[in-house]
Amino acid sequence: MWALLTFMDTFVYNTLLMIFGGGMIVDISDFLGQVITALQTLFANNVSTLVTTFSVIAGSLMIIFLYIDLTSNATKELLTLERLVLTFIKFFVAMVILIYLPEILDTLFNLAKGIYDMACDKFTYDNIDYGIRFFPNDGNSNPSQFPDFETIKDALKDAGYSNKVTAVIKHISEFIPLLLVNLVFFVAKAAAYLITVSNAIMVIVRAVLAPLGIVQLFDDGQRSNGIRYLKKFVGEALTFAAIVGILYAASLLQGQLIASVVSDSLGGELSVDNIADVLNLSTLVPIVIIQLSAAGAIMKATQLSNDIVGAH
Repeated sequence: MWALLTFMDTFVYNTLLMIFGGGMIVDISDFLGQVITALQTLFANNVSTLVTTFSVIAGSLMIIFLYIDLTSNATKELLTLERLVLTFIKFFVAMVILIYLPEILDTLFNLAKGIYDMACDKFTYDNIDYGIRFFPNDGNSNPSQFPDFETIKDALKDAGYSNKVTAVIKHISEFIPLLLVNLVFFVAKAAAYLITVSNAIMVIVRAVLAPLGIVQLFDDGQRSNGIRYLKKFVGEALTFAAIVGILYAASLLQGQLIASVVSDSLGGELSVDNIADVLNLSTLVPIVIIQLSAAGAIMKATQLSNDIVGAH
């Protein structure tokens, strides 16, 4: 609590940044980029070695499954020359895929990474119109963009948002909603970070165990368990692009909601003099709900990406 009292001007600014500057969405996007970069480095340096470790076991299992399949067909008197040749062709293709599996996984991940990069290029938050001019008379030379803290720091202090206990007492009606909003934002960000890291771990685990997951690759063609496993891997890797899309959709919806709920009460202009008009529960609840909903939608990102690649 004392830390909040000591940095009230920063506390107010960061809350406004999350509301009007897409602060939470940008934070999640930045964290997502860091996770993707770490995954790319890991795939380049470590995953291939780990995949090779299980390849010998997978090759042995693949031969066992081949003989089980041949024995089953022979018992049912279905083992014709044509079926035998076809089975060995499928087995040969599956073995080649197993041999080159590290390269295949690396290619699939880079494909998903390319889609993620494309999504980041297309889905930008800078061009979202909130219908509000930000601090035009408080030192912000470009009111169409939310300013940095140093630009309006002096204006905040002059308006009474100083780092003193008396300032907090004076603005207590605004300080309590600030605490509640930041608590909600913290929970939403924590949930989004958790899903992002969990998905990254699943991508690594699926890659490492991929040789064991595709041992039945030569059965049933594209409907085999092996193909389904590779689709699941691609689906996990595409989840990051899906999260970017979800965050962009949330930012668009937030922009429209702010324009309709907040802009009229502010007269189309946010300044240090009318911050109190924003920091009330009736205004903040719809905005907070969107942030929470974005975090909830991120939990469905893996399901969305699996639907894209047809992995169920």
